[in-house]
Amino acid sequence: MIIRLSDKIYRTLSTPIFFVATLLLMSCDSNPTKSYRESLNWRTFNTANTGGGLTCDRVRSIVADKMGNLWFGSCGLSRYNGSTWESFTNTGNAFPYSIYSIAIDTSGELWISLVEYFTDKGFIFRFDGTKFTEIDPDSEIFGHKVAWQIAVDSAGVIWFATQGRGIIYYDGASWDSVKQRTPFKVSDYITSVFVDRDNIKWFASGSKLVRYDDINWTNYISPGPIHCISQDLDGLLWLTSLSAGVFSYDGSTWTVYDTVNSGLSSNYVLECATDRDNTKWFTTDNGVCKFDGTSWQTFTSRNSGLVSNYVLSVAIDLSNHKWFGTFENGVSVLK
Repeated sequence: MIIRLSDKIYRTLSTPIFFVATLLLMSCDSNPTKSYRESLNWRTFNTANTGGGLTCDRVRSIVADKMGNLWFGSCGLSRYNGSTWESFTNTGNAFPYSIYSIAIDTSGELWISLVEYFTDKGFIFRFDGTKFTEIDPDSEIFGHKVAWQIAVDSAGVIWFATQGRGIIYYDGASWDSVKQRTPFKVSDYITSVFVDRDNIKWFASGSKLVRYDDINWTNYISPGPIHCISQDLDGLLWLTSLSAGVFSYDGSTWTVYDTVNSGLSSNYVLECATDRDNTKWFTTDNGVCKFDGTSWQTFTSRNSGLVSNYVLSVAIDLSNHKWFGTFENGVSVLK
């Protein structure tokens, strides 16, 4: 807030009082935005202030492991242990890939989906903490198509949502596709895969939501195209859309949240994560939206310490801190 002194009041100020007032104003933080950001415990990491530990400032994927480490997928793989950043590549030179998805299996190893620059070929790597192993499934099953998302079920089976090969999975011994196993046609273009707390597998393709409980396949039609699937602490599914906002699904009823009927700042919503208080955090191209079940709040680069309004990814760590990966400005964390 700016307070303007009128000329009349200004002339009545004596020199000593004016001098003291000037010193007080100078002693205040000249950047009120900075003070506001710091008061909310925001912090930003990028390639510059991590010494290259964050390999690129476009961060598409963030996951937290059981040891408290944060893993970041950009144009390389990065790890943050709470004090130190470290980057990993599969060679000593350039890493010619962009990471799209990271999942952690039951043994703690990372499964990483990558896209090669210039060719748009998809690759899958496994990372044991030290070395990368390229996974080369049968070309008839995978065919170097892009795996948009990866999920791991309670039995350790790795599931992939692919562009062009539908749903494929790896059980630790062999690769397979579900094409011939479903009672209805499943698209070759799968945008999302998610394993819920009951080990139910969920897949999305356009407006179609598919449920698989290891025995039965069930098909649902959502209110709009689905980009990403998640679940809150009550078991409610939350599905984001790149054009229609957010949908929740309780097993029988769909609820739509958009810029018209809610506090959502954009209908272009990429990811959702739920914190330990059951509050939902949505990433959009117009900031981060927080929904506690009753009220909405939007964080942007103008009203908070969020470094960019275009936010691609979100993860909640073991301390309930919220991590946001942006399109080209690194990572912001809200503690």
